[in-house]
Amino acid sequence: MIFRIRFEQKGGHVHCRLFQATAPGRTWQKNGDITFDEAGWIAFVELLHARVEFVPEDVDPSSAP
Repeated sequence: MIFRIRFEQKGGHVHCRLFQATAPGRTWQKNGDITFDEAGWIAFVELLHARVEFVPEDVDPSSAP
């Protein structure tokens, strides 16, 4: 199972959409939406950065490194 979070900062909050797929190249399924304040977002990314793909909303995930 792989996970991707699409995110966008708006003001003092980071708005996220969480997705999962069974393997690379498979269809992404949306799990839901999450909103963080800036401190919560930093802690969340630090906790999961090694296991989750974080992609800004304005970036095409197929071109993301």
